[in-house]
Amino acid sequence: MADTEKHKDYTTGEIRKHHEFYLSDGNVVIQVEKALFNVHCSFLAKQSSVFSEMFRLPQADSTKGGTDEDPIILMDEVQGWETLLNSLYRVHFLKAADCNTPEMLTVLRIAHKYNMELVEEDILDKLKTASTTSSYVDLMVASQIVDSQSLYQQALQGLIKSNSKPDLAQARRIGVDAYHAVMSAGPQVPAVDRMWIHCATHSTVGTWGCSACHEYVR
Repeated sequence: MADTEKHKDYTTGEIRKHHEFYLSDGNVVIQVEKALFNVHCSFLAKQSSVFSEMFRLPQADSTKGGTDEDPIILMDEVQGWETLLNSLYRVHFLKAADCNTPEMLTVLRIAHKYNMELVEEDILDKLKTASTTSSYVDLMVASQIVDSQSLYQQALQGLIKSNSKPDLAQARRIGVDAYHAVMSAGPQVPAVDRMWIHCATHSTVGTWGCSACHEYVR
């Protein structure tokens, strides 16, 4: 691996300034893995109710940090924050063709975690246009991230109707319950006014289709 590429790998090594998003005029320092980001708190507060509340705390009583010596430490992935900051500093980046789905799902986890509603909506709007097995798998993963029953149902019905079923890698991504529901349904699709639920007998975590008996309710 080239030295420049090593420097951009923030999963190991010393804690250091990010090569792109340690901004000279930034006013809050956050640490993600081994990277220090120096960005504008107004940008974060505008998008996130979590950060907005954090930055409203009185300075004298706050232990929030935000400096090189005492950064705000976030237990996230650097790649997600790199893509997220691109979306904040470069208008409509998340809607651009060069922002791939894995990047969007990584950002979606961060956006949902910190209540970044506009960013979350932008990503979900793009994922809701799913029309292939791969894109329905992505939509199902997204539905699980944001805990959306309606998105889960859209993805589930799309996978049931698709001629190509999820492969092993995709099955691992959506989980055994969802995979079993897809493979057990066969060609039959519930009526449009019905929705799959977990029945009382086979209750599992969540409120989606029963993976054991496929009970329906109106």
